[in-house]
Amino acid sequence: MEQAQTYFDLRREKAELESKLSDVKAELAVTEKELVLYMENQNLQSFNDKTFGTIYLREQVYARVDNESIAFGWFDEHQMGDIIKRTVHNKTLCAICKEHPEIPGVVATWETKIGYRRA
Repeated sequence: MEQAQTYFDLRREKAELESKLSDVKAELAVTEKELVLYMENQNLQSFNDKTFGTIYLREQVYARVDNESIAFGWFDEHQMGDIIKRTVHNKTLCAICKEHPEIPGVVATWETKIGYRRA
């Protein structure tokens, strides 16, 4: 059956492309770390290329509640108890951590990443 052969061919092609994509993502992650170090060492905030766009340094925070009673107590103490539910959406927590980096009961990890805007 012709459709079955086409299906198998497309599945094989998809697997090959996903494998290649995985390799490219890994290489891109290594290159990004090297570029961040280079830009920080050279005190550069951005590169601009009229054809490809702009790459720039940006701070990324990853946060999670490690101790609910302590963390939510801190939010209540700082008049933020009403903006969060007793379960906190991760993006909300990360946004709060940007302004308050040391919240008791919350583990926040800061990482400098590369941002990119197309030309």
